Amino acid sequence: MMTIKQIFFFTLLVGCISSCTKDTSEGPDLDLLYGDFSLTTPFNLDNETPDFSAGEVVGFQAEFTTIVDWKITITGEASGSIKEITGFSNHINPDTVIWNGNTTYIPFFQSELCIAELSFPDFPDSLFIDSLIIDSPRTYGEDGVIIADFESGELPKGAIMTKESGSNMTFRISNQMDVAQDAPLEGDYYYKLGGTVNWNWSLGYIDIPILLDASTTSDPSNFYINIGVLSDTEDLNTDQFLNVLISESDNPFNDPPEGGADIFGTNVEVYKTQIRPVDWDGWRFFAIPYDEFDIKNPNAPGVVNDPNPQDIKGIRIACQACPSLNESESCPENENTIVRTDIDFVIFTENEPLVN
Repeated sequence: MMTIKQIFFFTLLVGCISSCTKDTSEGPDLDLLYGDFSLTTPFNLDNETPDFSAGEVVGFQAEFTTIVDWKITITGEASGSIKEITGFSNHINPDTVIWNGNTTYIPFFQSELCIAELSFPDFPDSLFIDSLIIDSPRTYGEDGVIIADFESGELPKGAIMTKESGSNMTFRISNQMDVAQDAPLEGDYYYKLGGTVNWNWSLGYIDIPILLDASTTSDPSNFYINIGVLSDTEDLNTDQFLNVLISESDNPFNDPPEGGADIFGTNVEVYKTQIRPVDWDGWRFFAIPYDEFDIKNPNAPGVVNDPNPQDIKGIRIACQACPSLNESESCPENENTIVRTDIDFVIFTENEPLVN
């Protein structure tokens, strides 16, 4: 026979179970999470010949029986460029899952045949394939402020080039029609930055004047310097790198006898970063937030260091490498090596990197 206390707790338990029971459940149906996986609507594209330069997009569609991780991978057959789109759902909606022609892994897409693959990490045997032909590739000018793409066959207007008098110096614009040259990252031209200098860290640099409008963000954490860098691993210099300087100086942008624009002098507001080492084969693309730049001259008298993208007046891209004959610090193994830190498509962007 139950005691009064036992009856009380039994009644309480029944009441709790009754009040916690609902006719409807919250969250997805268990079959959507743990049911058998299969495709219920085929994988397809709503635009098989996109003109990305005109703002067209490609929408993707598919539906599955369960909610799963999925990935769409688009690969350019000629360029080798790759775009990846991922999600977690039981459907892919062409109104929301779209591609505007940008890339996840460089180089950039061309007018070319592309293979689109839908895959599922938890179901590696399930792979669905479609294809498209890019009528015209995406243009990136509207995504930011292009500082140097070299497509005119010349340096940007007003730019100053300074280089050592070493042997095999490149420091010139190259196009894809040159014998034994690499394809540009974007367009038809890129800039070869390198050569052989055994006695000095600095091989040379390009100074480019910049005037941004008032609509530019003032937040350095929301402002990106994007740049493509090309090298190879043949006869590799053991410590070759790029110095990137940003100046907010109001000094005149001129070309003094010793070389280089005055806005990058000692007692002015300049910020710096490095891409170091440059030790790979092919193109790589970098996006560096402005707030990650260091102060170049923290003890400069009278200089207030407060990075603001609206105040940027110029950028210096400098090729440097460990010399083989320097008395204070040297790399004997680098004697007569050809330094190569070629560049292309320097562009400022806001909110996010150009390649994300």
